[in-house]
Amino acid sequence: MRPSLKIETWNLLSELGRTKSLAQAAARLNMDLPAASRLVSSLEKELGVEILDRKRKPAQIVTKSLELFPEADRIARQYQRLLKTAESIKHQDTIKPKRILKVSLPANIDRSAYLNAFSNFERKHSGLRVEVLIDAGEDSLLNGAADVAYFGYRPTKEGITWIPAGHNVTFLMASRSYLRRNGTPQSVQELRNHTLLLRNSSNRSFSRRLENRDAVFEIESDEKVHFEDAYSCRTHLIAGEGISVDLVPSFVVDELMRGDIVPVLPGWHRRPWEICVCRRDSDHSPLVSEMADLIVENFKKHTVDSWMFWYRYFSIPLESVVLSAVD
Repeated sequence: MRPSLKIETWNLLSELGRTKSLAQAAARLNMDLPAASRLVSSLEKELGVEILDRKRKPAQIVTKSLELFPEADRIARQYQRLLKTAESIKHQDTIKPKRILKVSLPANIDRSAYLNAFSNFERKHSGLRVEVLIDAGEDSLLNGAADVAYFGYRPTKEGITWIPAGHNVTFLMASRSYLRRNGTPQSVQELRNHTLLLRNSSNRSFSRRLENRDAVFEIESDEKVHFEDAYSCRTHLIAGEGISVDLVPSFVVDELMRGDIVPVLPGWHRRPWEICVCRRDSDHSPLVSEMADLIVENFKKHTVDSWMFWYRYFSIPLESVVLSAVD
């Protein structure tokens, strides 16, 4: 049996169930009676079930076929809902936002809090759409590819206005499985004997510098260093393939809480990021300024609290972190 794919057939059968008359059903659908009769006849052949008794004049519904009508009605209604959904989608596509605000965020942060804030921002400003870019640099900001950018460094190019938001701090981490196989380093110098996971060196905020209060250690050799994006660092960290240097804890919250991943050399950390939220000097849009302030607010609310939470959680001395003065 090959089910009918014509929605007109199911619409007709649905109306036939309501009116109990082929003529009335055809009239309601603006269909010629002969055409309606042919559709029913075709469906009878496909289903192998007699729907109309044509020996009677006018044709009457066969009692046994009454069970078909509720199903036909369900198909017809479902198709109408499908059409409404499709129309809604088309309508959305034809409505262009009055303004698109392009915001760049780093790859190495938990973006969930920011995305929620952006959704609320869109609802507050009718006709606005916020598009999120990842790790757009100063050139992208200056050429208009981004309107607002969250940088983990202080911009150096002319034409950029920046708001100091504060600092972000990480700590060295490794899985227990990695430490069982390779041993736990007891001094920062012993890191030379371990595989280290770092963000890509092409990233503007890249640093090889580790700090612990006033002490400094530079990661010099690339021989045992894997340079990767944040998600690759996370994957290899969880797999027990190295010690993470600059991955933010929010990427491995569950693993940290379970104790699968633990701090290494507590107190030693990658040089803190100086967070700056930037826009073009020439862009005086109130929306851009409001978005920049929103990002700063969310950074102070979520990121600063986050790194301090983990330091306290693992009893890592906050005094081991020396933050530079922010202008």
